[in-house]
Amino acid sequence: MSNATHGTKRCFRFGPFEVDEASRELRKNNERVRLQELPFRVLLLLLERQGGLVSREELHKELWPDGTYVEFEQGLNTAMRKVRQALEDDADKPRFIETAPRKGYRFLFPLVESAIPPPRSRLPLAIYAGTFLLVLVTVGLAWTVRLRTRPNEPEEDLVRNLERLTADSGLTWQPSISADGKLVAFSSDRGGAGDLDIWVMHVGGGNPIRLTRDPANETEPHFCPDGRIVFQSDRNGGGIYAVPALGGPAVLLAKGGRQPRCSPDGKSVAFWTGSLRKPGNEALFVVPSVGGAPVRVGSAPARARKPLWSSDGRMLLVVGNRQATAPWNETDWWLIPTAPGSARPLGVAAILGRVLGSTAGAPEPADWDARTGDVFFSARRGQADYATWRSDIWSVPVAPASRQSPAPLRHITAATGKHSGASVASDGTLVFADLEVNPNIWTVPVDHRGLKVSGTLQAVVAEKHWESRPALSSDGRTMVYRTEHTGGWDFSMKNLVTGEDKPLTSSGGSKVWAALSRDGARITFHTLQEVYIVETATGSARALCSGCRMRVADWTADGQAVLALNLDSGALEQLRASDGQRREILRIKDRPIEMAALSPDGSAIALLARGLLVGPSRMDGAADPNSFTALADDAEDTIRWSPDGKAIYFISYADGPACLWAARLDLPGDRRAVAHFHEPRRALLGSFDVSSDSLYLGIHETSGNLWVGKVGR
Repeated sequence: MSNATHGTKRCFRFGPFEVDEASRELRKNNERVRLQELPFRVLLLLLERQGGLVSREELHKELWPDGTYVEFEQGLNTAMRKVRQALEDDADKPRFIETAPRKGYRFLFPLVESAIPPPRSRLPLAIYAGTFLLVLVTVGLAWTVRLRTRPNEPEEDLVRNLERLTADSGLTWQPSISADGKLVAFSSDRGGAGDLDIWVMHVGGGNPIRLTRDPANETEPHFCPDGRIVFQSDRNGGGIYAVPALGGPAVLLAKGGRQPRCSPDGKSVAFWTGSLRKPGNEALFVVPSVGGAPVRVGSAPARARKPLWSSDGRMLLVVGNRQATAPWNETDWWLIPTAPGSARPLGVAAILGRVLGSTAGAPEPADWDARTGDVFFSARRGQADYATWRSDIWSVPVAPASRQSPAPLRHITAATGKHSGASVASDGTLVFADLEVNPNIWTVPVDHRGLKVSGTLQAVVAEKHWESRPALSSDGRTMVYRTEHTGGWDFSMKNLVTGEDKPLTSSGGSKVWAALSRDGARITFHTLQEVYIVETATGSARALCSGCRMRVADWTADGQAVLALNLDSGALEQLRASDGQRREILRIKDRPIEMAALSPDGSAIALLARGLLVGPSRMDGAADPNSFTALADDAEDTIRWSPDGKAIYFISYADGPACLWAARLDLPGDRRAVAHFHEPRRALLGSFDVSSDSLYLGIHETSGNLWVGKVGR
């Protein structure tokens, strides 16, 4: 387990602390913190696991191979107490080290690991104020990156001369500024027809010019050097189009795809295809800007998206994962050579975790400044900003040869809402969207026989927080939902008859998804590494599974077990509610199971496994994968049975945005749209549940406008 026998010594950084394996030192803000050898070894073992559970048995074997069990217990408790004292950590409210009762310990805080230890002494203030040049060489090309000696502190460099560019009542967003800083293209519903079109206007003001008029949504514009604008359109099944900046017919460049970007020489357009909600089907392509056959970028990492070109056109920067099945929060920025070569991760997620307190992985890069090498992006600072959906614009310099993105971060905007879509010109003009996003839970009457809505949407929970992921009891009287009042994710319960609302959890953190037992007596939910059960009457909680990567899906009809998805194996498992004992129920070759729902009578089970499948329910582990029937290849996100068990509701992106569909079991091939959400300002969040006469939906409403200013460097 220990790396002591390996040749390379490492340095771990987290918050204000540094652990130097070579010198056996713990430092805080470059000052040594006294820690004896045994507690230091305990801390090092936890850091090496980087978020994974280190069991008490492993610690016993590593630290006291010849000691007795009693000596081990006493020694470990003493060592752990000294580690927490050195880190100023609270065992009851841990920031760094979490105790898994009777099992072991886990290090919580995001880490940055390097093979070169940092300087041991403080540097003069004059050096702090300066910068150094680091020269990196790859494939014969040198790049320079300015590094500061205080990477843990973002540099305040707020945008100057900030002015509002548009004043629309709807949604105006996704700006792209021309290289000379004179024109801005953007997507907006300001035309009044309810759809998004591409518009262009002068940065100095004046009336915008409408470039597209198709009833389909058209988004994600980007200026090309030749004056054309490439964009994504939902027309005719979706594709990448180009249109002259001052008006003219739009020309199809490639079918499918999104987030197109013109190369610096204007000869190529990069884009990606696939869906964030279907792991493993994303692909990165480059197509000639005049049209032709798209070429797949084979060296791209899994789930690569949002491509940006380097200033010389020899590199693409994307956000992606090491593996297609990796969790949503394990993304990073990657550099991909356009010539044959290997993609390289930059470690941006770890930097943001250390500096901003983020656990959401790497954000999507918005623009790569050709002047400075700075990459602009939108990010939240810490958990508190999740409660308001707030995010600022930041930037960090990136060198294509580096394996880790250098610091410091620059703080560009200070938002009261969500700042996104930064685009920067050669003269330092920056344009971005200021969005107001309000995710809430809504309900609408539904006719389950006709599979269609029969009324209008009404808000059930409508507060200025992120409310989503409703889960109903079988009688439809109780709803559990996820909220972010406390600066983290928690669950609340609402009595839909009396309107009474009460919190079920209040600890914040990364709670992801909950399922409510059919009698409403208990919920189960999962975090990134645990599964819990909470009694709804008392709020008492207990861990059902620790150190496991599971996603809860449903309860068995008798409430004695939880159905959960093993995110590592892709199998469906049953966790006994009394003691957490696990049993694999079903595994389907080449189809990782993403969601499961039992029928009302418990005799059948619906699955999301690269489409919607249905088959007989077998809780004894003897389910036959060949007994399942495919109902809809395009089903995603969430599935729910109708109360009579004759239909299954699901979310599909078949006609562009997320919409609610249903498939009948008694009429094979009969599937139909139940509710469309094509209006850009009101989108289905990807979660819903069903009662005897209503649908309960997570919906977010968005409005916004553009702002313009100047950035430094």
